[in-house]
Amino acid sequence: MKGAYVVSADPAFWPGASRLLSDQGAAVADGMIQLRDAEGRLFTMFQAPVQRAEALAVPLVAASGLDQLPNLADVEVFAVECRSEAMFANVVHLIGAAMPDTWVIDGDGIVWHSTKVDPMTVRL
Repeated sequence: MKGAYVVSADPAFWPGASRLLSDQGAAVADGMIQLRDAEGRLFTMFQAPVQRAEALAVPLVAASGLDQLPNLADVEVFAVECRSEAMFANVVHLIGAAMPDTWVIDGDGIVWHSTKVDPMTVRL
């Protein structure tokens, strides 16, 4: 399965993301949010925060257009599984527009602001 991490320092991140994606048709239950798009693709985010050490184990690099890495000292890290880079970018953009302190760490350790994830270059 392809995936990435969504990180946020907002203590209300999970309830906010749950409401937001539920309004888009996502199922929210058993510690996960699962959104299916019109093409049948799935975006699944897990509530149980990942150990930060796991997500930050690789050297992190700021995405193109990001001047510096955000302070990730006090963030919660949520694992996301999604096979479609386009769907992933669309969903995290929606989340980031509502919750600006939301970031993505992709499979190559590139850190993106969630509203700036490029579906053509993000690596899941």
